[in-house]
Amino acid sequence: MVPQAGTYFFSWTIFVDHSSYHSARLIVNTEEHNAVYARTDSTSYASTTGIAILTLNKGDEVFIQTSQTFNKGRIMSDEYRRTSFTGFLIY
Repeated sequence: MVPQAGTYFFSWTIFVDHSSYHSARLIVNTEEHNAVYARTDSTSYASTTGIAILTLNKGDEVFIQTSQTFNKGRIMSDEYRRTSFTGFLIY
């Protein structure tokens, strides 16, 4: 939840396991604002990072969501790879 109205920076990264693919969408309330996609073959890992700068209202809900239909395999987060989401007020 956005604590105060203003312009915010958001960044999110997903790491996917071997033979996997996933998209990760930035959602504000119920509306998609940006998306990233990562796909791997049978011998590698992959990552992707998305960023967005948005003007938001106090109380807006911001979160990352994977696709319900376009995904396969595992999203990873361990001591070597980090799946993450962050955001902060710019002004």
